[in-house]
Amino acid sequence: MKKIYLVRHGESFANARHRLQGSTDTSLTENGMKQALDAAKKLEGISFGSIYSGRLKRQKETAEIIKDVLDIDAVYVTDKRLDEVDYGLLEGEKEDDVFFRMFTDFNERDIVSKIRKIGTKRLLELTAMQDPYGTLEKPENAFFRFCSFMEEIMKGNNLNENILVVTSGAIASLFLQEYEWNVSTENNVILQNGSIVKVVGEKKPESFKLI
Repeated sequence: MKKIYLVRHGESFANARHRLQGSTDTSLTENGMKQALDAAKKLEGISFGSIYSGRLKRQKETAEIIKDVLDIDAVYVTDKRLDEVDYGLLEGEKEDDVFFRMFTDFNERDIVSKIRKIGTKRLLELTAMQDPYGTLEKPENAFFRFCSFMEEIMKGNNLNENILVVTSGAIASLFLQEYEWNVSTENNVILQNGSIVKVVGEKKPESFKLI
């Protein structure tokens, strides 16, 4: 049974400033580096055959920290399909401003529960409504590219391989919420910085669990 360990990157400078970031390329904060270290500790004892990440600094820095801490002797490959959803002209906007326009009853304290309730796909659709030029990446396109990556590496020859994949929050949450799983384990899971999800399957993703 093949296992893919999906890791959301540690906190970036845009995360810390509560700014929308998709293609915006910011590095990890000191706290983000610590979150990457904490993720590495949770993965101790696992032998990884390959490592992948998106092309963004925050993703690559997280992957490199985990690789160094665990002394992983495996090929490390970046893949654009793992990049975060591109927010187009909304890149860099204050998250609170976006949410205030989206929800009349916005409360910063319950935003995670609200997102979990409506789901990432609907959240992205509502966000796109604030972009009159349609520059935000369509959720279905982001979902398709991420799925194509996951299904491709699941079909690899070594069925017992452990694979480390470092990506971002919206794109990974979209995949976890919208993919047709054989086993339903989590309801609208939202990945926090440094979170890890184990995806298991033979030839295709079948089930997942937060670890």
